Amino acid sequence: MAKDKEDLQEDGEDIADSADAADTGGKFNAKKLVLFVVLPLFILVGAGAGLYFTGSLDKFLKKDEAAGEEHAAADDGHGKPAKDSHGNIV
Repeated sequence: MAKDKEDLQEDGEDIADSADAADTGGKFNAKKLVLFVVLPLFILVGAGAGLYFTGSLDKFLKKDEAAGEEHAAADDGHGKPAKDSHGNIV
């Protein structure tokens, strides 16, 4: 008979544990938010930054190399870079 009481107590604990598990199953807690929203967002931002800084996105962003060549083409005609009145390279 003592064994029956122990079995009932253990079964009662199992039922209480399963009730707690069912209680949290309906809620969207912070762990799920981090796992399904924040983590993928960080992965996408990190991948995008990596592609941007390695230059892989230049063909999609329509970056022209002509913007950088404007300053390279400005020289004084003797192969030296052009300088302003303060001596800074233009």
